[in-house]
Amino acid sequence: MYSYAPQFAHGMQNYIVQEGDTLLSIAQFYNVSLPMLYMANSHLQDAQLQKGDQLKIPLQINQPVCGPNMLRYCIRENDTLESIADKFDTSVQMLQQSNPILVNQFWVGELLCIPIHWEQYHDDMNRFTFMYPGLLEPLENDEQEWIQFEGEIGFFQISIVETQTDSDTLLTMYQHYTANEKQWFGTSPLVESVVVQNKSGLIILPSTDQREEYRGVACLLLPYAPPNHIESEGTYWFVCFANKEIIYSITGSLQYF
Repeated sequence: MYSYAPQFAHGMQNYIVQEGDTLLSIAQFYNVSLPMLYMANSHLQDAQLQKGDQLKIPLQINQPVCGPNMLRYCIRENDTLESIADKFDTSVQMLQQSNPILVNQFWVGELLCIPIHWEQYHDDMNRFTFMYPGLLEPLENDEQEWIQFEGEIGFFQISIVETQTDSDTLLTMYQHYTANEKQWFGTSPLVESVVVQNKSGLIILPSTDQREEYRGVACLLLPYAPPNHIESEGTYWFVCFANKEIIYSITGSLQYF
């Protein structure tokens, strides 16, 4: 068990350096550019990084950098334009058009905007809709307890969760999903406040010491008003687990109706 008091923040947020972290590995984990990370932490260099240090991380909702219908991607070692285009089912020409900087230079740690095809998910029963990468395919779920799509570039899983009392808050929900022995999001997760149709929610982003079996998984928690035919004395929540590159796209396009 561990205890962590979240700061429901916008934009820059404090990150606690973990064992083995470098500025490059942090930039790649959170898909921010290395120059952007240096600018936010000009007082630090890799040689000075120590476990327990605090860095500023520019979060994505308020620092989108990329336009609509794009994913952010931080260039890794051994990446090429061809391998990146292949992974996201796009073309080198489209990558270059979306990232003019690629005409002259290509280096590890730089941030790319990846143009991809998007599909709309429309749920008439639960009355919500959102956009998701078209490369993801639905998985069969006989129990129909959740919606799940997967593909080479990631996944998402969505469920409507009912709690037993009407006193549950974002903080109690956050604690439920983070203060457990599994440590789904590592020991020092980042938390970003979001607003969807005037409903305040949060995105939980993992720290770099997240367990390998959960690597890259983030979570969106948002209050949910069930359709009128559902009666309950509890509270309902829209809960989405997804890799952190996709969670922002779902959040930004989510609409209740």
